[in-house]
Amino acid sequence: NAIKEVFVVKNLLTALPEELGALAEVQRLTVDENLLSSFPCGLLNGPQTKSLQYLSLRDNLLTWLPSNISNLTNIVSLDLSANHLETLPKPIGSLSSLRHLILARNKLNRMPPSFRNLNALETLDLSFNMFDNLPRATLAGLSNLELLNISNNQIVMLPPAVSKLVNLRTLNLNSNQLEHLPNEMDALSKLEFLKLGRNRFHTLPDVVCKCISLTKLEAAENYIDELPMNISLLQNLKILDLFANLLTTLPPSIGMLKKSPHTGLEGEQAQGAPVDALPSTRIGDAGTQWKQ
Repeated sequence: NAIKEVFVVKNLLTALPEELGALAEVQRLTVDENLLSSFPCGLLNGPQTKSLQYLSLRDNLLTWLPSNISNLTNIVSLDLSANHLETLPKPIGSLSSLRHLILARNKLNRMPPSFRNLNALETLDLSFNMFDNLPRATLAGLSNLELLNISNNQIVMLPPAVSKLVNLRTLNLNSNQLEHLPNEMDALSKLEFLKLGRNRFHTLPDVVCKCISLTKLEAAENYIDELPMNISLLQNLKILDLFANLLTTLPPSIGMLKKSPHTGLEGEQAQGAPVDALPSTRIGDAGTQWKQ
């Protein structure tokens, strides 16, 4: 009957006692929204290192991680979002069981080369950091990644190594400085949801139309003044959001998209309609909502 889960959320804790690590069977520890300024090292030296699977220290004051975080050999989910982290320790690549890593809202601008060893990773959230590029080494080994969120950074170019993310289903690139996408992205045969909003695109990249599994495509608030003729290749597309761009015409090929009860082009007609009745294509009418 040993304790399995500990939740100490929204308090005023500045530290955790070393003795916490003696809780040998704790599998889930959540200490969100406190005032922790250093990682609770007691977790890394006691018997809990083998049992802990879910650790969340979201919204604290952490500025660094200890190198022996690698002792958490069975950790599956690690949420360190909304802290003040600027770097990650090299041994983080030793967390071979890690499947979900949330690092949003920190001050990160680079990743250690060992990061490529996290080949069990399925979810990676690097949004709201300070990246201006993603090194090839960051992506090369993440072949099981299904969701990558790198929105709200300063990224100007995606590396061709993005093609190694062969199991990727969701890619969020919103609010960066992108003008182009690498042609190698056509290898993302499982990609279903692509977000390109609030970048610097002047045309929708041709390679997007080769990601034929896409069901949702968002490219709102760019400078797009034309769509590629081969947009008709996106036969699985159900949601197309081109809100607030510079389009004056649409290519005739858009009419070749598969007809679906979830797809339409009646932007102005949608005003005032019930949410469930709205079409799922938003072309540029500021008064039109869209259903995700």
